[in-house]
Amino acid sequence: MKSVFIDQWTENSPALAASLTERLFLKGMRELSLHFITYERLPQTPLWGEQLQIAYPDMDLSIQWHVMDRGLRLREKLQIVRSHLCQIVQHADYILLPLGGGEANLQQMITHEALQLFPDKVVFWVEEAGNENVVWMKQYAANRQLYHHVHELISAGNFKAVKKLLTKRVANPQVMQLLDLGLSLKTLDLSRKQAEQYFTILIEVLQHLDSELLEEEIAYIKRMMKLPSGDQKAFISFLYNYAELLYEQQELIDFIVIYYRLAEETLLYALGWDVRNDLNDSAFPFLVRKDAKYALPLTKQEKLTKHFHRYMKILSREVRHIEKKENVRIRRDKCVGLERLSPRDRYFADLYLFFNEKSFETFLDLRHEGVSGHGFADFTKEKFEALLGGQTPLQKIDAILTYLSLKPNYSIFQLVQKAVLGLIAHETLQGVNSNDT
Repeated sequence: MKSVFIDQWTENSPALAASLTERLFLKGMRELSLHFITYERLPQTPLWGEQLQIAYPDMDLSIQWHVMDRGLRLREKLQIVRSHLCQIVQHADYILLPLGGGEANLQQMITHEALQLFPDKVVFWVEEAGNENVVWMKQYAANRQLYHHVHELISAGNFKAVKKLLTKRVANPQVMQLLDLGLSLKTLDLSRKQAEQYFTILIEVLQHLDSELLEEEIAYIKRMMKLPSGDQKAFISFLYNYAELLYEQQELIDFIVIYYRLAEETLLYALGWDVRNDLNDSAFPFLVRKDAKYALPLTKQEKLTKHFHRYMKILSREVRHIEKKENVRIRRDKCVGLERLSPRDRYFADLYLFFNEKSFETFLDLRHEGVSGHGFADFTKEKFEALLGGQTPLQKIDAILTYLSLKPNYSIFQLVQKAVLGLIAHETLQGVNSNDT
């Protein structure tokens, strides 16, 4: 049986390696590869290594060092660790990992990645009170199974099931608060006070787990804090994130409903309009956005309701006006003279050509064939993508979102998932160190 031992290089490494080699030799194991990760230059061939090989001539014993630049970003270090692990563990039966020595962040990174990549091969080498013991961590294995179960549920956006599973099993209150955030996001039942509290916790947890969290990620979370106040950009990002989650989980009936709402809100934004949330039902609900580069005029006499087809009717009317005024043709089957249009008129022509595109229009009509539209259509991803010429629905709408600088670079659901799973992994490692072995 081949075993590999992976640790950080410290002054205690020679003694640890000698103790480990002796123990494995007495257990009848004859193949051991020692791998040490160091932030410094490679050590010269040490005398202890040669002595170790001489002391155990019947052991197929090798020693290797892996140098990593301390100045690398966390993501780059993680990529290097993964690469090293994949190379080191080839044909190995066991991966021996020490707990309790070296830099905690690097140790946690190595341990977590080894468990993700090779969960059935990991054995822990635990040092306690000067006595070294190689042990199978049964409690850790149970915790690891819990972690993977949580991972499966939370990746599907099933925050409710995760909360039920972790109640009385995880003491960290931030885990439950983040799960409450996930639940609140799926129903949009989130007050301004809750949003500020939960999103602040999300930022703090992610920064703790990743000290080099990108400023763009923090800015995105802060933008999502504005959801309860009706911020239009935050709402469009949320709809995109939610549609993305539903599509991945193949919840296609709900996906169609959210996707239609995404298209509707995007068109409203593109026309330079927003909806007022501070008026009673009888008041005119629309307003022109102050930050709109181009906006169609709004009048209270306009019979305008909060529906996609009403927005399209007004956009179509504007396009017909542009055609007549500029003597051009703006049709989905053929366009003539678009190059002569002003930037403002070309903008509305481009909007019309996208939202009026035949396959996109047909796809949006599927909303009326699902349960939400009192129909019973058999939706599949394959049918969706065939209808859209090989593109996924989100790839299709990416074009107009990018044109409007609205496409989100992050998913609020994935950020919540990352924070919860990071905390669970941390709790698991702490649980190992606190168990009697």
